[in-house]
Amino acid sequence: MNGLGTRSWEGTKAILLRTDAGIGGIERASRSLTMALVDLLGPGHVGFLSVWASKMPSPCRVLFTGGTEGGGRVSVGTRLQFVLHTLRHAFAWREGLVIVACHPHLGGTAWLGHVVSRAPYAVWCHGEESWGKLRTTVRFSLRHALVVFAPSTFTACRVEIGAGLPANSVHVLPHCLTPELIMGRAPVARSRHRVLTVARLVPEHRYKGIDALIEAWPQVHETVPDAELIVVGDGADRDYLEQLSDRLQVRASVQFLGAVDDDELVRHYRRTAIFALPSRTRLDPKPEGEGFGLVYLEAAASSCAVVAAQGGALPEVVVADETGLLVDLDQPGELPEALIRLLLDSQLTNRLGTNGRRHVSTKHGYPLFRARVEGLLERLTRSSQKTAAG
Repeated sequence: MNGLGTRSWEGTKAILLRTDAGIGGIERASRSLTMALVDLLGPGHVGFLSVWASKMPSPCRVLFTGGTEGGGRVSVGTRLQFVLHTLRHAFAWREGLVIVACHPHLGGTAWLGHVVSRAPYAVWCHGEESWGKLRTTVRFSLRHALVVFAPSTFTACRVEIGAGLPANSVHVLPHCLTPELIMGRAPVARSRHRVLTVARLVPEHRYKGIDALIEAWPQVHETVPDAELIVVGDGADRDYLEQLSDRLQVRASVQFLGAVDDDELVRHYRRTAIFALPSRTRLDPKPEGEGFGLVYLEAAASSCAVVAAQGGALPEVVVADETGLLVDLDQPGELPEALIRLLLDSQLTNRLGTNGRRHVSTKHGYPLFRARVEGLLERLTRSSQKTAAG
């Protein structure tokens, strides 16, 4: 539905500053936030600007998109255009406006939009990009934002430390299952001896632990000879991971499928009973890890039992021994033992998968997410109305 007809939203407009390259967790989460604001305010009152080219159809007004697809380095010219377009639209939309930066590195631009429009702004911090030492401009924008929010308590605490914000000042807004990955209800034939993992295969994301899965696979395959590991995703690290599986002599039971579209990804989730992504969490010397882990929701929503690593935000997303198994990667035997346990115990796998689907629908469904966004919007609009009255 478009607009709730709620009196307090009359005249309110929202501008979102987004990254919008690829199909990563931040981009999916940003689209969910955009949809929630469109539901609350109506499509004509919501617009977004993105640093990279937007690949998905938009339910609202597209105010600017960069010309480069697929992420990568942003040119100085594109950055300047992004800032100038933000300032122009913030001034034009200034009456009843709120601004949301969907990435902390866009917080400085949100602050500039606030300067020209007097509109309150919020900054969304997702994970590792906001755990460590922050740029001066990022820290400044976080300290001057009316609202700073994050998807997990772990990330919220790291942001407070990094930005020098008061304890418990960063709001927690957990991600929801993204609309483009709604899972079907019809029963499907699942492979009980197939383990699925999904990630971008790039060197900067080695913390995702695909290498740890492959290193665990000889022990898994020895115990469960017909077990298969299905790797969905592509990138510069694919050759490295394929060579690792060759060296460990498990290449025949490890399939690299490359990148797939959303429909195909859903089919893989639904055909698989077990999902594993043992992401590592480190804070030093360079922060690495999951600030939330949207992919775990996607898997659980399809009734997959989940295997994840302890640490960071993951215990907030995967409920230990209820929706999945959490392993300590510092104990080398725990990962293969968890995989073998699920591969051999279909009753346990079914129980975790059923609980996971229920957990996602009750704790991370879109209606609850939209209600949380409504609370965030209410706080921002109260400030906007006070500014207008002043």
